[in-house]
Amino acid sequence: YFTEKGDNLNNVYTSVILIKSGGAVKNDSLASFAHLTFKATDKLRLTAGARYTDETKRFTPDQQVIFYDYTQSLFGGAGFTDGQRILPKVQSKRKFNDFSMLLGADYQWTDRLMTYVSFSQGFKSGGFNQRVFPPRAVPGSFEPETADVYEAGLKTSNAAGTVRFDLAGFYTRYRDIQVRVLDVIAPGTGNAAAGRVYGAEAELTLRPVKPLTLQFSAGFLDTGYTKFAADFDPSQGIEKGDRFVNSPKWSLAGSASYVVPLGEIGDLTVRGDWSYRSKTYSDAANSENIAQSGYHLFNATLLYDTPDKLWQVAAGIRNITDKRYLLTGNNEFGGFGYVEGVFARPREWSLSVRRSF
Repeated sequence: YFTEKGDNLNNVYTSVILIKSGGAVKNDSLASFAHLTFKATDKLRLTAGARYTDETKRFTPDQQVIFYDYTQSLFGGAGFTDGQRILPKVQSKRKFNDFSMLLGADYQWTDRLMTYVSFSQGFKSGGFNQRVFPPRAVPGSFEPETADVYEAGLKTSNAAGTVRFDLAGFYTRYRDIQVRVLDVIAPGTGNAAAGRVYGAEAELTLRPVKPLTLQFSAGFLDTGYTKFAADFDPSQGIEKGDRFVNSPKWSLAGSASYVVPLGEIGDLTVRGDWSYRSKTYSDAANSENIAQSGYHLFNATLLYDTPDKLWQVAAGIRNITDKRYLLTGNNEFGGFGYVEGVFARPREWSLSVRRSF
């Protein structure tokens, strides 16, 4: 059981009027679930799970138009009255519920090879849009998002434990995808369409000699919207086949670590890692002015461990090349004439000491 309540009140300043925006929220979520794994044979395991979720969302707007000293004299009120309610100050309530399940099977072919298949479902609750303008009778709201996920894979290693390889392929089907939309001039959340994701991930770990560990991973993603709701506004700029937000086609990574024994005083580990993400978009409309092209990142760490492993000292450098890249962005160029972005942290160094008990 989960419950929360709070107020989100803020002012939106324009040159003509001040818009008091936000309101109070009270949300409750109640869920029950069960998960069972059954060993059908010495090699075959079956897994099943189910979850029922019941949620209630409440929103009480507290939104008004506030005049400046000059609003009436210069703009004649601009079509509003001082203190006019943007939304009635009455509570709106919506209930959402969902039943989801998990089914899976894995087979242990040998001590070093296991394969599996699974089907699972996901649920992301709906809610209300708090920022509204111009005035209207009821707040905007959006429906839940749901997903069906199919996955198959294998996990294997050699007898000596010096090679490990994992491989997975997956397909996800989305319904009522929640995306950022522009409601007249106010940003909010809406349900765009159906969509799909398919891809694969592979991980390889090698220990050619005892002190050295090499790790490599690769991920491929193909994402896109497949069908739009009949009432979805085409002016939002989202088109069939557009990629999902923050979903690179390729994700690659590699690392190497080497342990140098220092005898009676402990161990020294030298580690370096590299990662690559191909081009990503920060909004559902795939706006190029807030897209991030592919980039590489490099990190390095030096670790010292005492012989009893109780103390560890670590020195590291992240983002060695001081790469400047976007984490997320907001495109308001078509409405208000600007774009904005949040960039990742620049190159940084760190020093830490850890004590285990």
